[in-house]
Amino acid sequence: PRRRRNRIHRARAFRRWGVKGQATCHFIDLARYLAGSPIASVVCLRRDRDGQDGGCFQMEFRNGSKAVIDYRTDLPARLPKEVVEVKGQGFSATIHNWTRLRSQGLRGLRKGGFWRRRPAKGHEEAVRAFLKAIKGGPEPIPAEEIFEVSRFAIKMQEMREGERVDSEE
Repeated sequence: PRRRRNRIHRARAFRRWGVKGQATCHFIDLARYLAGSPIASVVCLRRDRDGQDGGCFQMEFRNGSKAVIDYRTDLPARLPKEVVEVKGQGFSATIHNWTRLRSQGLRGLRKGGFWRRRPAKGHEEAVRAFLKAIKGGPEPIPAEEIFEVSRFAIKMQEMREGERVDSEE
């Protein structure tokens, strides 16, 4: 019985982090990609009060770029909840709820407007890149970037309002 309780407790903890940490790590990964530089630090500006991973985080990158991830989990489903904004030397991009993009200075991104289909989150592109990689193609994301984003996602789960976390390097 005791071993069973421990297994159930671990499974619940993993499931809880898996659901909560899932969304935030994608936002961190996107900001890291757009900044084109390793993460230097993160400051928690606000935490949502519903126990999920929502909040507002300000990120700073080694090349001086900055990002704000504002992910609301405490709002009704009908309201927009996600804003990812990244600014660096000569560029800026803001995504509102995965339906509206504003950008300047980034090649390949259209300026403004709504995406015509359902929100484009890159699932199909990610699967294609993965399949290409397992057939001997290039890795879509370098492993060290994946580990860096994962480390920060885990740390950000535990952050309290006003707390700062710096890179270990």
